[in-house]
Formats: sequence, structure tokens, C-alpha cells
Amino acid sequence: MVPGNYLVSLSSNQYKQAVFCYRKHELLDEDIAAHEDRIKDLNAQCEEFLNNDAPVGGDKDEMGERRDSINTRFANVKVQHM
Repeated sequence: MVPGNYLVSLSSNQYKQAVFCYRKHELLDEDIAAHEDRIKDLNAQCEEFLNNDAPVGGDKDEMGERRDSINTRFANVKVQHM
């Protein structure tokens, strides 16, 4: 839960708010971790397609740019969350 010494001086409502915010932060951490696994899978699939002669549904440059864009946006989410 929330670190101990901080909670001693809080009112009941402040305590509830602190616990709520802490739990919300934990859920966001879990969500980011779950998406990180998906990003790793996406990168592996993209590399496989890019290493083949004929990627499915588009050209290699577009696929690589899309992968890079997704990775950049995900990195930004992780940085903003910290």
C-alpha cells in the first residue's frame, strides 16, 4: 500500500484519496507492463516480415516506419508515467 509515515498525518478523506491514487498508479504500472509484452511481440513479428522478401499487406519502409512510431509513442508513455 501507501508508505507508512506519510499516512500517519492524513485525515480519513486524505487517506482514502492517497490509497486511491496509489492503487490507480499500480493499475497503470500493470497496464504498461501488459502493453510492453505486446510491443515486444509486435517488434518480433515486424522483424520477421521485414526479413522476408514479401511482407504481408504493404511495403517494408512503411512497416518499419509504423513500428518505429509505435515504439516511440510507447516509450513516451513510459517516460510520462514515471
